[in-house]
Order: sequence, then C-alpha cells, then structure tokens
Amino acid sequence: MTTRYHGSSVLRMTIGIVYSEDIKYYDFGLGHPFRGDRYANFMRLFQEKVKDFELTEPRYASDEELLLVHDKTYIDFVESASRDIWLPSYSYRFLSGDTPLQPGLGRAARLIAGASLTAGELVWEGRFTHAVGVGGGMHHARRSYGAGFCIYNDVGLCARNLIQKYNLERILILDTDAHAGDGTCEIFYEDPRVLFMDLHQDPHTLYPGTGFAHEIGADNGKGYTANVPMLTLCSRIYPKLIPSFSIFSWALSQKSSAF
Repeated sequence: MTTRYHGSSVLRMTIGIVYSEDIKYYDFGLGHPFRGDRYANFMRLFQEKVKDFELTEPRYASDEELLLVHDKTYIDFVESASRDIWLPSYSYRFLSGDTPLQPGLGRAARLIAGASLTAGELVWEGRFTHAVGVGGGMHHARRSYGAGFCIYNDVGLCARNLIQKYNLERILILDTDAHAGDGTCEIFYEDPRVLFMDLHQDPHTLYPGTGFAHEIGADNGKGYTANVPMLTLCSRIYPKLIPSFSIFSWALSQKSSAF
C-alpha cells in the first residue's frame, strides 16, 4: 500500500490487479503478433515493479453485459465461430482479416471483458483506488465488428456498465495507445455522458486511419470526443484539453491502452 499526500489530506493508494491464467487463451495462433503468453509476461513485470497489489479473479462477461455495447448478431457470431476450427464464409461481415477467431477465443474474450468490468466496479465501490484489468484495452472492437486483434470492447463495456449500474452522469475515457481507438469512438460518438479523449499517432501514418481532430462527436455527443493526433497537433491542442478535466467534474475516469 502506498501513501500519497494531497494538500492536508492523506490518501492511501491501493492497487487491484484483475487477472486469470485463462486469459492466455486469447491467442490468435502461431505467427500472429498477438499471442497468449503476453499476459503472464505482464504479470511478471508487474510483480517485479509494483509488488504491493492485491490479485482478484475476473468474471466472464454475460450476454446481457456484452449487449451494453455490442449487437446480438455479432455476439452470436463470435460464440458460434469460436467453437469451430473453420470460419464461416460470411465472417468478413464481422471480423477483419487480422483478427482470426480460434477455438476458445470467444470465451477468453468474455474473460478479458469481465476483468475490466470487475476492475471498474471494485474502484467505484471503494475497494481499490486503482485497478487494472489485465488484457484490456480492446479499443478497435466496434458494435458489430472485430478488428485490430479486438473482439469485445472491454473499455466501452466498463464505462457503460458503471453508468447504468451506479447511475453515473459522466465518465472520462483516456486512450493513450498509439493507434486511434476507433471502436470506442464509434460506441460513444453520440453519447454526452462519456468524454472520449484519444491521443494517438497521426492517422495518415498508422492503423486504423481514423481519429482526426475534426472527429468530435455527433448529435448530443458533439464536443464529447477529442481526437488528438500526435505530434502535429500536440503543441496547439494539449493546453486546451487540460481545463476540460476540471470543467466537466468527472465522476470516474478510465485509461484505455492495450498491453
């Protein structure tokens, strides 16, 4: 446990790690850059660098929870296709070529989603000041399409679950991955309850080619999406982003970054 001093008050920082060895089954196979051994490597690094944390088991995200951000036809496809060796011919409707489903992968995706759901709830309920859902940050998963190695958008699930379960009025999602979080952006593009701040590499030079500064949300959500392509806009936009943290008075914030 770490003690942080804030003004005249003392805040004890407690860290929770939500992890299961079964997350290793989120593995796209030999030759693919996204392998299941990355999670155990992360845990070893965390144990070496942080040491003082509490380990918590995640739950599997239910159908009801997945439906908070994903379409039922997409969920049904993932569950059906990940039970078979061969992908159906119509899989291109739901998955990009870089995200090939493997047997058991759908269940592992539910576990990663459940880890982020659990982490968010544990922080909001006061058990930890900080929590990490290992394997999370699947920000390329859209409502009905998996891409960029992402099947279920755990960040979006966590945010919407907290909004509905605890009647939160606003949440900040800060995405610091080099790739733009196109899936998370799509999910909350018209939602004024979520401020989605995405700092990423210039979309002209990196997948997925979205996340331009003019993409600021739509309808009631207009102004609640802030895409900041680095480095070209950094010096101009960064100073303008800082005041919005205090102006909006966020009830809870989430960091989105794939490990």
